Amino acid sequence: MFSHIAAWNYFGKVREGEMEVQLDGFDSKQTYAWADLISMVKPRIFPHGDECNPYIMVADIIAYLTDSKLYIQKLKLEPPSIQKVWEPYGFQTETHFLDASSVAKYRWYSDDPIDLTPYLAHPLVFLLVDELEKLQPNPPPMEDEEGELPDVGSAPVAEEKRFVKLIRRMEPWYAAAAYAYHKGGAAQLFNFHMDRKKVRDGDVMVYVGSKSKELAESFSHMYDIEVLSAKELRKLVNREKIIPL
Repeated sequence: MFSHIAAWNYFGKVREGEMEVQLDGFDSKQTYAWADLISMVKPRIFPHGDECNPYIMVADIIAYLTDSKLYIQKLKLEPPSIQKVWEPYGFQTETHFLDASSVAKYRWYSDDPIDLTPYLAHPLVFLLVDELEKLQPNPPPMEDEEGELPDVGSAPVAEEKRFVKLIRRMEPWYAAAAYAYHKGGAAQLFNFHMDRKKVRDGDVMVYVGSKSKELAESFSHMYDIEVLSAKELRKLVNREKIIPL
């Protein structure tokens, strides 16, 4: 949830002119910080932004280097120390911090999750993989009248998380992330129950397997989207010389 809290804290001071705010994807319950942020700006949320958005990637690198520099110089994580480690580099550094005085803003006040759908950066490049379907309960759980799924326990979720980590170390994912960077959007694995409402015209669906192909083509009858096999995408990325971040 930290990315939206950092953005809220930044905009807590008066900022001149309009800004485009690009945030890494996050999961959070409802906070007043989020409500304040979207009242000031409309952020663009990039799922896996550190892999498909150069600015978010650089922000991650700066955060890592800050931690490393503080450790090497045996300095505490405090505003003056942060100013000190970046002072030799010649660019302006502005440091904010969160403490108990503002906890009411960044702690959640509701168990309802923040819906990021209206703020997602498009085009989204979705990667659909057949094996994900096998990890769903059999038969799949039925949605209630409001389209919500019942709690089916932690075991299938744990198995899916392990599979997601595996997929994200394979070539089809690297190609999807590179293509998202090329198109100025974001990339994510596709879960039908969670992501079907996120699909928009101009998005891309990349499939691995016959079931995923069938699902992707079904969406192409509803939306003006690009449908590619993982093999086709890899060839396209190589032909266009798109370099992954």
